[in-house]
Amino acid sequence: MKKKILRVIFTVIPVVCLVALYLFVAIPMRERKDRDDGSNSEVYQGAYFASATEKSPAYGQSKSYKGGAIFIEPNVTYNMNGGSITGTNKKFGGAVYISSGATFNMKGGSITGCNGMYGGAIYVETGGTLVIEAGTLTGNTANYGPSIYAEQGATVDISPNANISSNDILYEVILDISNEEIEIGADLTTRYITMGSYPQTAVDETMQNTLTAWASSQTPSHFDGVEMYTYTDGNVYVLGQCCGGFTFSSGYYAADGEYLWFKIEPIKWWIINYDGYQDGMTEFWLLSRSALTTYDMYGDSMNWVNCGIRDWLNGSFYENAFTEAERNLINLTNVQNNDGYSYNYTDGSGQATNDYLFLLSLDEVQPSSGTSAHESIFVRGNYSFDFELYPTDYANLMLNGFSLGHAMLRTGVYYDYEDNAIQSYYLWDSDFAFITDAPYNTGSNRDDLTYIRPSMIISLS
Repeated sequence: MKKKILRVIFTVIPVVCLVALYLFVAIPMRERKDRDDGSNSEVYQGAYFASATEKSPAYGQSKSYKGGAIFIEPNVTYNMNGGSITGTNKKFGGAVYISSGATFNMKGGSITGCNGMYGGAIYVETGGTLVIEAGTLTGNTANYGPSIYAEQGATVDISPNANISSNDILYEVILDISNEEIEIGADLTTRYITMGSYPQTAVDETMQNTLTAWASSQTPSHFDGVEMYTYTDGNVYVLGQCCGGFTFSSGYYAADGEYLWFKIEPIKWWIINYDGYQDGMTEFWLLSRSALTTYDMYGDSMNWVNCGIRDWLNGSFYENAFTEAERNLINLTNVQNNDGYSYNYTDGSGQATNDYLFLLSLDEVQPSSGTSAHESIFVRGNYSFDFELYPTDYANLMLNGFSLGHAMLRTGVYYDYEDNAIQSYYLWDSDFAFITDAPYNTGSNRDDLTYIRPSMIISLS
């Protein structure tokens, strides 16, 4: 796991500036030229000021990750005159998140003991304004900016009357493990970790119309190749095109070719190795709780080494779905694969790959005879394991009118189909793994489509 170390540089202040401290309420930030990664930054007791070259870590992230106590929507002013915020936690702004165009005036009170990845106490977006005239920020922790994280273009004005002290860099990212026990088999339960964000739920018809009208006068950014907008409610939405008519979970029916809106939401990951969990455990093998997307395998390589979905998972998805701090947690895993061009389906029989994200294999989903429960991922017995696919609305965007009941494994398949050699992949459904009965290289139907449920291994220390 990468670790960021901030070194405070004490600058000799000219006499004229010392006089100015008595003449003005606010003290200006001073630029630090030699941050460890070589980029420009400003530091004020645990504050982190992003440089122009640093991408916003909150870009495209769900509102549910922002502001442990207060989320200030765009063009809203919030005044804190007293009271206290204590012990709250969010990824962006452990206590307060200031949206672009919003203002947070702190005139008293305290923010203490709060935690985040970016901004232990306060996070300020580009275009947002933070004014601290008085009050206390102390005892807060974060990986970046234990007191304040300010994006490039944010305005931060701090008075010498403010007490900003004892805010510490957190060298380990703490991810909460849910208290909810999930039954995923007759004898096996698990829990989940929330990490990363991705488009998931289609909005209802009223919100579809509202977003469409509003976006007509906005300039989009982009997320994984689609248009993305941060709406005035603080949530982030993407615009996707439906392939084939489909009725989504909101009840909204989208016709073939229609554009519709999806909300970017946190990704839930089941902890595969929770069965052996014990206090102090820091390495977790995760599987996405839901099928996050649909993949068309037609014309692709039938070997995991050269597979297009492998490139996407470790490229666009890895870069867009996770923040830098989250990416630092994801292990580069040595993944054992089979030889997809032979009849050998055993992991290790083919070329190994080094991947941040990967799909499960046949060996991992369907343990061979004699494999003990703790040597395989799932305790499945006589195939009684109930493993539903849980596709998101966004995963159903490309179904083209078909109904899918399976997800892709990384185990390649070579077999004869009507006297022709066919390369394919094993698939899995809620019962057991199987080989599809449709050749993937004909293009004659949509059996090339399959759901994708990524897996990864993370380390918290």
